[in-house]
Amino acid sequence: MKKMGELDNMIILKGYRRRGVGTALVKELFRWFRKRGARNATVVASHANIKALNFYRKHGFRDMEVVLEKRV
Repeated sequence: MKKMGELDNMIILKGYRRRGVGTALVKELFRWFRKRGARNATVVASHANIKALNFYRKHGFRDMEVVLEKRV
């Protein structure tokens, strides 16, 4: 079975943003995933959260699928 790491939720307090904290956390998380045998990682972010999307893309995540939602 292929092991997959999942970044479920990450929030950096405003005062710590753009100081490398998020990058350090993601790098450490990737190291932790590899140590446990995962070779791929996923993350989910809202399409409206452009800053988060750009951050994740900067760290190598690529758009893989689209989820559509409708209020019923």
